[in-house]
Amino acid sequence: MKITLTAAALGLSLAFSAPAVAQDDLALRVEYCAGIGELAEAIMSARQSEAPMSHVMAIFAQEWGTFASVALGLTEMAYELPAFLTAENQARAVASFRNDAESMCFDATRDM
Repeated sequence: MKITLTAAALGLSLAFSAPAVAQDDLALRVEYCAGIGELAEAIMSARQSEAPMSHVMAIFAQEWGTFASVALGLTEMAYELPAFLTAENQARAVASFRNDAESMCFDATRDM
């Protein structure tokens, strides 16, 4: 339930922080959502390394402009998921989280 609510809040945050994207401007959407994916990948990599959540949050509490709320939301989502012991499972978790973030981004920017 908490993950669903956080995901919904993140979706709204993405919709309001996304640049004005014409519906037919797929290249701009891809570039923007790839950036969100890179951010999600970095956050989940920190999670899988068992970096303290407070350290990750502190990074985004500084000057991050429009991406701060997205980064904080992604951090909360990442830390609700488990950290794995094996490198293979960690890599899978990172890739899955990035894909989920990009999917939410594409959904949020679809009608802009």
